[in-house]
Amino acid sequence: AAAPPGCHKEKATHKMAVHRTVVIALDESPAAKHCFDWYLQHVHRPENKVILLTINAAAPPVFHRDKSEQMEAQYQDQLRRDSASKDFLNRFSSVCAEKGVTCEEVVKTGDPRDLILEVAEQSKACLIMIGSRGMGVLKRALMGSVSTHVVHHAHCPVTVVRQTDV
Repeated sequence: AAAPPGCHKEKATHKMAVHRTVVIALDESPAAKHCFDWYLQHVHRPENKVILLTINAAAPPVFHRDKSEQMEAQYQDQLRRDSASKDFLNRFSSVCAEKGVTCEEVVKTGDPRDLILEVAEQSKACLIMIGSRGMGVLKRALMGSVSTHVVHHAHCPVTVVRQTDV
């Protein structure tokens, strides 16, 4: 039988082992933390490789009279944001290390709706995990829901984890 997309078969001594890549989209919300914990408790298998993904919103432009100062300010701002994001992901990768979970940290900048899909496709993920913030109908209609967009456009299955105690 063929492995699902994003799942790679390797020959083992007696059986075929399936290695799965799972992308977990994380932000500072309690819903994202709950999604990560839920993955570890209910989904993880030892053969899985987890991609811990966080996305910085694009930085607002910084204007200076001197173009080189402007570029330097934007560059320094991006470095600060990337550093904070790496520190954020380190908290999750430390938990993975304690539990023997193979993981990779990925920090991107831009629209989370597009970048979650891009990382999942590039990594040939067979599953995307994302938390639901539980936005109401009006707020979701006005702002758009990242999880809804990902569910409708992903090349692989998506698990949206909703916090039941919100």
